[in-house]
Amino acid sequence: MRMSESLPEQGAGVGTDMAAVRAAGLNGHRPPYEDAENKFNSAVLRCNTEPGVDALFSDDVLAAALLLKRQSPGHFFALTDEIENPRVRREFDDRIREIERERKLGLRGADLDLDERPVPFLLLSQIATAWSPSRDIVKGLVGRGEIITEVGESGVKKTFIAAKLAFCVAAGIEFHGRPVDQTGVLMVTGEGIRGANKRLAALRKLLDSDEEIPLAISQAPAPILGGEDRLVELIGSAEAAMGSEVGLVIFDTFSTNFGNGDEDNNRDMARAMRAIREVIGDQRTALLVHHPGHGAKDRERGAYSLIGNADRRYRVISLTPECSQMECLKSKDDERPDPLVFDFEKVGTGLLDADGMEEMTLVAVPSSTAPQKVSDEPVGKVQRAVLFALEHRGPMTRSDLVGLLKDQGHAGKSAAYAAISNLMEQGKVKEAWTKLYVEKNPPEGSPVEPSVPGDEPI
Repeated sequence: MRMSESLPEQGAGVGTDMAAVRAAGLNGHRPPYEDAENKFNSAVLRCNTEPGVDALFSDDVLAAALLLKRQSPGHFFALTDEIENPRVRREFDDRIREIERERKLGLRGADLDLDERPVPFLLLSQIATAWSPSRDIVKGLVGRGEIITEVGESGVKKTFIAAKLAFCVAAGIEFHGRPVDQTGVLMVTGEGIRGANKRLAALRKLLDSDEEIPLAISQAPAPILGGEDRLVELIGSAEAAMGSEVGLVIFDTFSTNFGNGDEDNNRDMARAMRAIREVIGDQRTALLVHHPGHGAKDRERGAYSLIGNADRRYRVISLTPECSQMECLKSKDDERPDPLVFDFEKVGTGLLDADGMEEMTLVAVPSSTAPQKVSDEPVGKVQRAVLFALEHRGPMTRSDLVGLLKDQGHAGKSAAYAAISNLMEQGKVKEAWTKLYVEKNPPEGSPVEPSVPGDEPI
């Protein structure tokens, strides 16, 4: 997508008559902020043409403005810039901030409904009419409107791969041989900011072009929980500066940008996932660069709802000190792509150190090394405990198995559910009649009653 192009109207497929679609009652399949944008735009025009009329301060206009700010900050800030009266602009900005503070504190602003539209639905016969083709950001790897995790231990160079992905998407060049649909990229950096700047500078130097690339990198964290408004403003400011809509937001790392919450708490993690969904909508994608768990190195650290809410999951492992492999652990709606293997070349950044010498860094490049099959052996003590329990105790329900692991001190609920999910994705644990089992100990024709957890070790 060229930088000058705007995103297509959601629901407007090839050859679709949008007037007919809306007349059929499918207006819920427009961009979620379109009604809010129209209402806010009308209020701004009235404010500019009818001085003295407080068109911007009714509850419905304020609700529309707040919805637009959350769903499409670039459109929100563009319209607020159209307010001609400086006094009205200041009062409007103050009122928006006041409502946002009140909502956080649970005061009177909290009951301002941001979206009063009815929940849209489609009849089966209408799906084809309303269908809008969606082009992947990176073909087969990164779709639109997705939450994607990239997990790996320290030292596997997952951040270098994320930087290369960001650069290729922003520049519109292939990523590891896969076509890219160019869009603006925002990297929200929470740690190692100096190193992140060096990596992007090196990639820019390699491109050897003076053309402006729609890529921005934050110089401080942007909390997801407790700082959603700052994140929305950051995206809007980046879009205004780049002149391009942000289609990919990379949080590097997820932990350092998590915000005011506990990533091991399922409720906090679910809140974070909802906040990210609200920010990205159905056209942006969020990539969460994350660390693995302490007891299970093949999964993301933290509460299980992160794994459950992710649309795609990638794991990065080291094949050699100079070579890493990125493999797909989950792809909700598509086939899992083949693993990608990267080498890392030392290159100059064009930046000088205190002695006037050029700073150097590593850049991820496609490797000629063949992908390697990762060992089928369970990774981490929790997965081993799950398999041991099912092999020796027989089939049991998830809740019984999780309770057994918890009672015997092998894992908490989140780690146990995550280990079970990973083993099921790998095909090592199966489910029938609500019971989990392993191939060597399947249920025989009907559900087998689980053993009663005792005091003995599994």
